[in-house]
Amino acid sequence: MGASHDEISELALCMNQMFDRLQHSFTRQKQYLSGASHELKSPLAMLRIFFEEATRQQEMPTRFQQQVKAQQRNVRRMERLVKTMLELSLLEVKTSLNLQPFNLTELLSSVIDDFTPLLEKEEIIVVSELPPRLDMRGDRDAMRRVLINIMENAVKYNRAHGRIEILAAQNADRILV
Repeated sequence: MGASHDEISELALCMNQMFDRLQHSFTRQKQYLSGASHELKSPLAMLRIFFEEATRQQEMPTRFQQQVKAQQRNVRRMERLVKTMLELSLLEVKTSLNLQPFNLTELLSSVIDDFTPLLEKEEIIVVSELPPRLDMRGDRDAMRRVLINIMENAVKYNRAHGRIEILAAQNADRILV
């Protein structure tokens, strides 16, 4: 009876370890899907804007205009797929934040730099008033995704020759952006 109990205990231990590894793999896969979806949004938005502008060009040959419009539809389709992936991953993944200290000013500056080509193309001026350091504790990657989303909307809903103001400051125990 003792040997049987040992074999069952060993089998149960192996099964539990296998389930833990599977759970970890599923969690990582869902987190990757969520991160990839967020990271794809910006380049796709830039492609969409490029194709929208390209379709307004009258001097292109008809055949080339048709190809540009077809690619524009493909980009819209990819945007819808990414949006769906993001929604699914948000439903499936329980938010697990990786709380670490980081410099928010550095992160804001990095996001602004990433958008510089699009801002120049749209002739949108960015005015930023950022302190040298804004140290905070949080999930840097999640905050980056939030800031990218805000910048995308600021560009998308702006006008040509428009302006975006980015202000950040420490206020007691809060950081205001």
